[in-house]
Amino acid sequence: MANGAAGLYVAEQQGKEPAILGSMSFNASVNYVEVKRTLYLWLQALVGLKFWRS
Repeated sequence: MANGAAGLYVAEQQGKEPAILGSMSFNASVNYVEVKRTLYLWLQALVGLKFWRS
């Protein structure tokens, strides 16, 4: 989940509420995130598109 200046939260759905598993902090706000299997994409203000493959 993108969380603005707080960075990126990793969560899984448990019932109707997400359960936070962890978080990542960056030097810019995270405004959008998408996950496709093992590829994570996010947009950061002033930085642009970033990606990480697990």
